Amino acid sequence: AARNAADRGGSDSVTPLDGKRVVNTRPIAQQAELDALLIARGATPISFPTISIEPLESTVHLDLELRHAAAGGYAWVLITSANTAAVLEERLTAKAVERWLGQPVAVLPDKQHAVALAAQTPIKPGDCVLIPGSERARPELPQMIAQQGGIPISVVAYRTISAPAPDGWRLDPQECDAVAFASPSAIEGFATQ
Repeated sequence: AARNAADRGGSDSVTPLDGKRVVNTRPIAQQAELDALLIARGATPISFPTISIEPLESTVHLDLELRHAAAGGYAWVLITSANTAAVLEERLTAKAVERWLGQPVAVLPDKQHAVALAAQTPIKPGDCVLIPGSERARPELPQMIAQQGGIPISVVAYRTISAPAPDGWRLDPQECDAVAFASPSAIEGFATQ
């Protein structure tokens, strides 16, 4: 407990995660933030990435839709994940960045979920809505936009693939107390390992 209290900045309070071993299933490049949160709460993170975020082989379709969006062709561009935001930051021209990213966020849902974003975005009938995201994106967001009278256009911005376990390594359930998932694809990846 002394080590955990020191890791939490000297706090002597006990947390529900004190001494627990928690599996972090996020992609390797995205594990640091969750690891830091777990350590701050007294847990020991165990790295076991179940997915990998990969670039597209061709960005022709994505670039076409982004040019259309930069020209004002969409009423809304819904960015549903940090992965999508990172891809768009790489793809957008300086003019598009100034136009989009220089604007305040119009809708920030109270829950970090695509369905909450759709429910809280004031879509008008006939609004064209660009939805860049993973090739494994779930269908609820475009369906909800269509139900509101909008015209959803989904475009793949990146690939989410199941990450194989390191050679010869298997997760022993006896060596962990909990598993943290940040997406449905992480659960699917975990189930295949």
